[in-house]
Amino acid sequence: MQLSSISHSQQALTMTEALILLVVIILLAGLVDWGAPLGARERARKIQCLNNLRQIGLGLEAYAADHDGRYPAVPSDLVQNYLFVSNYVGNAGSIFKCPSDFEKVSSNSASSVTLANISYSYVPGLNTHKVMRGGVLVRDTTPIAFDRGLRGLSNEVSLASLSGRLWQHESPHKEDGGNILFTDCHVWFQDKFPPNAFPNQVLTP
Repeated sequence: MQLSSISHSQQALTMTEALILLVVIILLAGLVDWGAPLGARERARKIQCLNNLRQIGLGLEAYAADHDGRYPAVPSDLVQNYLFVSNYVGNAGSIFKCPSDFEKVSSNSASSVTLANISYSYVPGLNTHKVMRGGVLVRDTTPIAFDRGLRGLSNEVSLASLSGRLWQHESPHKEDGGNILFTDCHVWFQDKFPPNAFPNQVLTP
């Protein structure tokens, strides 16, 4: 009888501990903002996207250094313009895909990218010697690549017509905005497209 009494006592104690643990878990669950981890992941993806564009910018700079200051300039051919850069980015094909762009797939090879691997629109035909306004270099305000999905973007649009435009819900970062690479290699996340130095330059979406 004594052994049976001890056994029941131990079981009761275990049940009590289990109930206390359950109450603690419920209380902690109420304190957790379950949306925070999702927001944190998106912030991390934005930073990786920014780093991708920075690497693309360094590749474009290296290309321009070998081509008299000229960036790739194939009209209406996004893939070919980025393939020109592939020799300068260490074959890192994944940099052409924004980690928030779930409609694209990452490529293991920069030399074999296709439209399915590219998240970034490009402005062909810019020249480091010409990025000037009133005789002053304005490379820090001239976009050359940016997250796809800008409203109203097509092969026929000029940079000037995009000033103030917003990104669509289908774009990598939804309506929050997009990362923009400027010709001085800095990258800036903006909620709308900025004014720029080349109002008549035509885009390659």
